[in-house]
Amino acid sequence: MASGQPRMADAIALSAQWLVVQRLLTRNSDRQGITLLDEGVIQTLFSIGLRGQVEGLLAALRVRARDWVRPALLVVVDVPVTVAVGRLRARASRHSRSQLLGIGEMERELHRGRNLLAELVAWWATLPGGGEILRVETVDHEQAGEAGARVSERLEAMLA
Repeated sequence: MASGQPRMADAIALSAQWLVVQRLLTRNSDRQGITLLDEGVIQTLFSIGLRGQVEGLLAALRVRARDWVRPALLVVVDVPVTVAVGRLRARASRHSRSQLLGIGEMERELHRGRNLLAELVAWWATLPGGGEILRVETVDHEQAGEAGARVSERLEAMLA
């Protein structure tokens, strides 16, 4: 498996996730208004890179940049690892593999994820037609509200 996924099922699921994201972006690119994706291009690449290798894919995507759809805005939510651990542990659902890890392993994985996200955002920033990047921070509910307001303001400006 070129992306280095530990299981064939992961490679298939992540390929399907990429295809779904591309289909949604393509379908909505010619519509007026705004389409919000909870898990878009960067989240898909993050999922691939968290347990595999993303470097070769990033290089291929750069070479073929005209052949895939990118959103006009990438929102990056910065959360301290300690806050992320608390939120993951408090979440009732258990659909994330990270939630099943012990605290030490979870913290290490989240630090790896933070580094991977930084790498992906840096790659995105240099990509032709990569779209705008909006960074917001959330540590608590007050900051989450402020972050939401910043995103909302930016989306409204895009519509104007």
